[in-house]
Amino acid sequence: QQITGMDSGTPCSVSGQGSPQLQVGGGNNAWVTSSTINPNFYINVRLTASTSFNTTHTATLTIGTGTDTIAVTSSANTSGGGRSIWRLRLSRYSSF
Repeated sequence: QQITGMDSGTPCSVSGQGSPQLQVGGGNNAWVTSSTINPNFYINVRLTASTSFNTTHTATLTIGTGTDTIAVTSSANTSGGGRSIWRLRLSRYSSF
């Protein structure tokens, strides 16, 4: 997600379930739990889904004073021989 509407060097962090991490700028940049971000940079968030069926892990992304919640829900695929289907739900935002 491209982030706009804030000052240069704005702190950002992610916390919650599933060992969440963020990456500023994409590419080969490191996955961390906190960083700084500048206007028009992109931010990626990842977290691990639960190994239990139909269970949600949530993470909170904070940029400056704004927050957003990211949720990952696992669900059972009973017709697939016990395999899991992972559903990713991301809240959408354009600026903080």
